[in-house]
Amino acid sequence: MAGMENNWKLRLQLSYASQQNGKMETQEKYYAGVTADNRNYSFSVPKADLEALAAAGADNVKLKVEVYVDLASDFVQQKPGYYMPYLYDGMEVTVTGDCGDITTTLNVQHKTGLTPADVSITLDNARLTRLWIMGSSAKVTLKGDNVLVADYPGSLDAALINNGLSLSFDGNGSLTLGEDGGTHLIGTSPYGTGTMVMHHGVTLKNLPQINFDNIQMVYARSFSRVTDGSGSGWETMTLPFDVRSVQKSDGTPLTWAKPGKPGNFWLREFDASQGTFTANDIQKIEGGKAYIISMPSSGSQMLSGSTLYFYGPTLNAASKLKEAVPSGTASGTGLVMHPNLYAEELPLSYYRLNRAGDTFTQAAGMEDADPIKQFEAYFVANTGYMSRIKAFTVGGKEIEGSVTGITEPAVNDNFSITPETGALRVVSRESSLLRVATLGGLQKTYSLTPGEHRLSMPKGVYIVNGRKYYVK
Repeated sequence: MAGMENNWKLRLQLSYASQQNGKMETQEKYYAGVTADNRNYSFSVPKADLEALAAAGADNVKLKVEVYVDLASDFVQQKPGYYMPYLYDGMEVTVTGDCGDITTTLNVQHKTGLTPADVSITLDNARLTRLWIMGSSAKVTLKGDNVLVADYPGSLDAALINNGLSLSFDGNGSLTLGEDGGTHLIGTSPYGTGTMVMHHGVTLKNLPQINFDNIQMVYARSFSRVTDGSGSGWETMTLPFDVRSVQKSDGTPLTWAKPGKPGNFWLREFDASQGTFTANDIQKIEGGKAYIISMPSSGSQMLSGSTLYFYGPTLNAASKLKEAVPSGTASGTGLVMHPNLYAEELPLSYYRLNRAGDTFTQAAGMEDADPIKQFEAYFVANTGYMSRIKAFTVGGKEIEGSVTGITEPAVNDNFSITPETGALRVVSRESSLLRVATLGGLQKTYSLTPGEHRLSMPKGVYIVNGRKYYVK
């Protein structure tokens, strides 16, 4: 198969659907191509792999030749200190691996003779230096955990988005903007404006430390829940910038219903004095604040499944995004709505909206809710309230009762326990039994010998020896 210029390679992607944790999920495998000149490739999939897929009942099996580069490979690491692959109109590429000490910049250009088209880039657990959006717009899909090192000499060290072009981020992965946690810049030339689009579902870390120069901010989201404007079908939303306009993908302007005024969707904010959500006359969506939002369920105004674009201002002169503004306290409860603007670590106990979109329930043991994502919101309250109220509805009705009803194991001085990513690290001073309980009531007993043990477990809150531990 004819290959690419020397900056890229080809590999074969095998994707399929299989049962994972009780539901069908897409899985992927990759097979490197065989080539002697990086121009002509051959691929092979082991027969045993195909037989294993058939035996496992895999569905929707697909094969795709993929343009990619592994930044950790000798192919890149033997470059003379820098690596700058060019991407042209309509290209689809995947970037994976750690660039190490090689200054790596993806340079998106328009090439004369090609029909202008967006470039599609998938960052798959990649660590690179910088993005240059110079001649064509780019759509970046995030898979896994990615890093933009942002230590390139010069002022535009994180990303450059040229006049009239856009850089959008989507997918379900993360991107750390600036590896050192310091201040970095995303900007364009002083004579034009670029656009940065953040799709719901991505996690963009270190956003508060980014300075923006001549960049218009946009948030894109497809809402799955619907309502008739009453007590169900709501979703939470918070944005790091003031919203100037809301539009459909075709540019049709939209607005929310206000008292006495029709609109295209519903928007509510938490009234701390009443302890509930109210249909106040919200004049604008303010950056840093948290809201609940829902789309009509039928009729000509139905927007469920459509992508809505929330357009913010153009940030100039090294401007920063808004800080989070919690929504105040309802008397006696300590109930506060917190915007999850910057993907910070959540508290051990909090209330999040269930999938029906009608009730905020304590996160402990919830099976009918999804994890809190960036640009969503949650509630916290004082200890007395949370021990008495397991949930409250959007309409303000409190539901009393304990969250789990489980008995916590007694404290045992034979152990020291440290939560880690994907595990609990336990040091046992003597042979003993250790009980680990989930907040949903499940328990598992470990028989430990003296010494250090790493107990692998999914992300969540666990009760061990009478204390709660959060596994990331």
